[in-house]
Amino acid sequence: MESILDRYERCSFAGQNIPTPSLDSQGECSTECSKLLRMIDAMQRSLRHLKGEEVDALSIRELQGLEVQLDTSLKRIRSRKNQLMVESITQLQKKEKELKELKKQLTKKVDQREDIETQNLSQGLASLETPPCEPPHPLPGPISPNPPLPLGNISHRNEVGEADGGTLIIRPTNTTLPHWMPRVTGE
Repeated sequence: MESILDRYERCSFAGQNIPTPSLDSQGECSTECSKLLRMIDAMQRSLRHLKGEEVDALSIRELQGLEVQLDTSLKRIRSRKNQLMVESITQLQKKEKELKELKKQLTKKVDQREDIETQNLSQGLASLETPPCEPPHPLPGPISPNPPLPLGNISHRNEVGEADGGTLIIRPTNTTLPHWMPRVTGE
Protein backbone atom coordinates (compact mmCIF):
# COMPACT_ATOMS: atom_id res chain seq x y z
CA MET A 1 0.00 0.00 0.00
CA GLU A 2 2.88 2.34 0.79
CA SER A 3 4.44 1.78 -2.60
CA ILE A 4 1.19 2.74 -4.31
CA LEU A 5 0.95 5.95 -2.33
CA ASP A 6 4.59 6.81 -3.13
CA ARG A 7 4.02 6.27 -6.81
CA TYR A 8 0.85 8.41 -6.63
CA GLU A 9 2.71 11.26 -4.97
CA ARG A 10 5.52 11.13 -7.52
CA CYS A 11 3.11 11.11 -10.46
CA SER A 12 0.82 13.83 -9.18
CA PHE A 13 3.58 16.24 -8.24
CA ALA A 14 5.75 15.44 -11.25
CA GLY A 15 3.22 17.03 -13.65
CA GLN A 16 3.23 20.25 -11.70
CA ASN A 17 6.43 22.05 -12.24
CA ILE A 18 5.85 25.24 -10.31
CA PRO A 19 8.18 27.88 -11.65
CA THR A 20 10.08 29.77 -9.05
CA PRO A 21 10.41 33.45 -9.73
CA SER A 22 13.79 34.36 -10.99
CA LEU A 23 15.49 37.64 -10.45
CA ASP A 24 15.13 38.44 -14.13
CA SER A 25 11.32 38.11 -14.16
CA GLN A 26 11.01 40.15 -10.96
CA GLY A 27 12.89 43.00 -12.56
CA GLU A 28 10.65 42.90 -15.64
CA CYS A 29 7.52 42.99 -13.47
CA SER A 30 8.73 45.99 -11.52
CA THR A 31 9.59 47.95 -14.70
CA GLU A 32 6.20 47.06 -16.22
CA CYS A 33 4.47 48.11 -13.02
CA SER A 34 6.26 51.44 -12.99
CA LYS A 35 5.27 52.02 -16.66
CA LEU A 36 1.62 51.32 -15.86
CA LEU A 37 1.72 53.68 -12.87
CA ARG A 38 3.14 56.48 -15.03
CA MET A 39 0.41 55.88 -17.67
CA ILE A 40 -2.30 55.99 -15.00
CA ASP A 41 -0.86 59.23 -13.64
CA ALA A 42 -0.74 60.79 -17.14
CA MET A 43 -4.34 59.76 -17.88
CA GLN A 44 -5.56 61.17 -14.57
CA ARG A 45 -3.75 64.44 -15.29
CA SER A 46 -5.27 64.55 -18.81
CA LEU A 47 -8.71 63.90 -17.39
CA ARG A 48 -8.32 66.75 -14.93
CA HIS A 49 -7.24 69.03 -17.78
CA LEU A 50 -10.28 68.00 -19.85
CA LYS A 51 -12.48 68.81 -16.87
CA GLY A 52 -10.89 72.27 -16.73
CA GLU A 53 -8.86 71.66 -13.57
CA GLU A 54 -5.17 72.55 -13.27
CA VAL A 55 -4.91 74.25 -16.68
CA ASP A 56 -2.86 77.18 -15.34
CA ALA A 57 0.42 75.25 -15.56
CA LEU A 58 -0.12 74.17 -19.21
CA SER A 59 1.91 75.61 -22.07
CA ILE A 60 0.39 77.09 -25.22
CA ARG A 61 0.98 73.88 -27.21
CA GLU A 62 -0.64 71.77 -24.49
CA LEU A 63 -3.61 74.16 -24.38
CA GLN A 64 -3.99 73.96 -28.18
CA GLY A 65 -3.86 70.16 -28.03
CA LEU A 66 -6.48 70.21 -25.29
CA GLU A 67 -8.65 72.48 -27.43
CA VAL A 68 -8.38 70.09 -30.40
CA GLN A 69 -9.31 67.14 -28.17
CA LEU A 70 -12.32 69.02 -26.83
CA ASP A 71 -13.45 70.00 -30.35
CA THR A 72 -13.23 66.45 -31.66
CA SER A 73 -15.07 65.15 -28.59
CA LEU A 74 -17.82 67.75 -29.08
CA LYS A 75 -18.15 66.81 -32.76
CA ARG A 76 -18.53 63.12 -31.88
CA ILE A 77 -21.07 63.94 -29.17
CA ARG A 78 -23.09 66.17 -31.51
CA SER A 79 -23.08 63.60 -34.31
CA ARG A 80 -24.22 60.87 -31.89
CA LYS A 81 -26.94 63.18 -30.57
CA ASN A 82 -28.12 63.94 -34.12
CA GLN A 83 -28.10 60.24 -34.98
CA LEU A 84 -30.24 59.44 -31.92
CA MET A 85 -32.65 62.27 -32.75
CA VAL A 86 -33.04 61.08 -36.36
CA GLU A 87 -33.71 57.53 -35.15
CA SER A 88 -36.25 58.84 -32.63
CA ILE A 89 -38.00 60.95 -35.29
CA THR A 90 -38.13 57.96 -37.64
CA GLN A 91 -39.68 55.77 -34.93
CA LEU A 92 -42.21 58.47 -34.06
CA GLN A 93 -43.17 58.86 -37.72
CA LYS A 94 -43.72 55.09 -37.99
CA LYS A 95 -45.82 55.18 -34.84
CA GLU A 96 -47.82 58.13 -36.19
CA LYS A 97 -48.49 56.24 -39.43
CA GLU A 98 -49.63 53.15 -37.50
CA LEU A 99 -51.91 55.25 -35.29
CA LYS A 100 -53.45 56.96 -38.33
CA GLU A 101 -54.11 53.56 -39.88
CA LEU A 102 -55.65 52.32 -36.64
CA LYS A 103 -57.83 55.44 -36.43
CA LYS A 104 -58.97 54.88 -40.01
CA GLN A 105 -59.94 51.26 -39.23
CA LEU A 106 -61.77 52.23 -36.03
CA THR A 107 -63.65 55.04 -37.80
CA LYS A 108 -64.71 52.57 -40.49
CA LYS A 109 -65.97 50.12 -37.84
CA VAL A 110 -67.90 52.87 -36.03
CA ASP A 111 -69.51 54.00 -39.29
CA GLN A 112 -70.52 50.42 -40.09
CA ARG A 113 -72.08 49.99 -36.66
CA GLU A 114 -73.94 53.29 -36.98
CA ASP A 115 -75.27 52.20 -40.39
CA ILE A 116 -76.42 48.87 -38.94
CA GLU A 117 -78.08 50.61 -35.98
CA THR A 118 -79.79 53.09 -38.32
CA GLN A 119 -81.08 50.23 -40.49
CA ASN A 120 -82.32 48.32 -37.43
CA LEU A 121 -84.02 51.44 -36.08
CA SER A 122 -85.72 52.21 -39.38
CA GLN A 123 -86.84 48.57 -39.69
CA GLY A 124 -88.18 48.66 -36.15
CA LEU A 125 -90.12 51.87 -36.82
CA ALA A 126 -91.46 50.48 -40.07
CA SER A 127 -92.78 47.41 -38.30
CA LEU A 128 -94.57 49.59 -35.75
CA GLU A 129 -96.38 51.69 -38.39
CA THR A 130 -99.81 50.59 -39.61
CA PRO A 131 -99.79 49.29 -43.16
CA PRO A 132 -100.99 51.89 -45.69
CA CYS A 133 -103.63 49.55 -47.19
CA GLU A 134 -105.59 49.26 -43.91
CA PRO A 135 -107.79 52.21 -42.99
CA PRO A 136 -107.35 53.43 -39.43
CA HIS A 137 -109.93 52.10 -36.98
CA PRO A 138 -112.63 54.67 -36.20
CA LEU A 139 -113.22 55.54 -32.59
CA PRO A 140 -116.65 54.47 -31.32
CA GLY A 141 -119.08 57.35 -31.09
CA PRO A 142 -121.82 57.83 -28.48
CA ILE A 143 -124.46 55.13 -28.43
CA SER A 144 -127.80 56.31 -29.68
CA PRO A 145 -130.42 55.66 -26.97
CA ASN A 146 -133.33 55.63 -29.42
CA PRO A 147 -133.16 52.08 -30.82
CA PRO A 148 -134.19 49.33 -28.41
CA LEU A 149 -131.60 46.68 -27.53
CA PRO A 150 -132.79 43.10 -27.10
CA LEU A 151 -131.07 41.50 -24.10
CA GLY A 152 -132.67 38.08 -23.96
CA ASN A 153 -135.91 36.62 -22.52
CA ILE A 154 -136.63 39.22 -19.91
CA SER A 155 -140.20 40.32 -19.60
CA HIS A 156 -141.03 43.67 -18.11
CA ARG A 157 -143.44 46.45 -18.74
CA ASN A 158 -142.91 49.23 -21.20
CA GLU A 159 -143.97 52.91 -20.81
CA VAL A 160 -147.59 52.08 -21.45
CA GLY A 161 -147.58 49.37 -18.80
CA GLU A 162 -147.89 46.42 -21.12
CA ALA A 163 -145.66 43.41 -20.72
CA ASP A 164 -143.02 43.25 -23.36
CA GLY A 165 -142.03 40.07 -25.10
CA GLY A 166 -138.64 39.56 -23.54
CA THR A 167 -136.64 42.50 -24.82
CA LEU A 168 -135.23 45.28 -22.74
CA ILE A 169 -135.91 48.67 -24.18
CA ILE A 170 -133.64 51.55 -23.35
CA ARG A 171 -135.37 54.93 -23.29
CA PRO A 172 -133.71 58.28 -23.02
CA THR A 173 -134.18 59.75 -19.61
CA ASN A 174 -132.74 62.72 -17.85
CA THR A 175 -130.77 61.15 -15.00
CA THR A 176 -127.22 61.23 -13.71
CA LEU A 177 -126.34 57.84 -15.17
CA PRO A 178 -123.89 57.89 -18.08
CA HIS A 179 -125.32 57.54 -21.57
CA TRP A 180 -123.75 54.12 -22.16
CA MET A 181 -125.37 52.47 -19.13
CA PRO A 182 -128.73 50.78 -19.96
CA ARG A 183 -131.79 52.14 -18.21
CA VAL A 184 -134.80 50.01 -17.47
CA THR A 185 -138.09 51.80 -18.05
CA GLY A 186 -141.56 50.97 -16.86
CA GLU A 187 -140.94 49.69 -13.36
